[in-house]
Amino acid sequence: MSLAAELNLDLVILDLTMPKLNGFQAARTIQTAAPSLPLLLFTPHLSEPLVEDEARNSGFRACVPKDS
Repeated sequence: MSLAAELNLDLVILDLTMPKLNGFQAARTIQTAAPSLPLLLFTPHLSEPLVEDEARNSGFRACVPKDS
């Protein structure tokens, strides 16, 4: 079981650039273990094409640019 499911979290905020998994990989792992847990992508990379589409496909409910 994922740590996110064990902790009974209300929300997970992820960036794309992380040490072991990227944000998309982490989101897919979390969604498998805790499908109702909302995920928020908070990243400076939203200007890159397809990031928002990939975020939705990975389970993110919303994307927020870091400069917001």
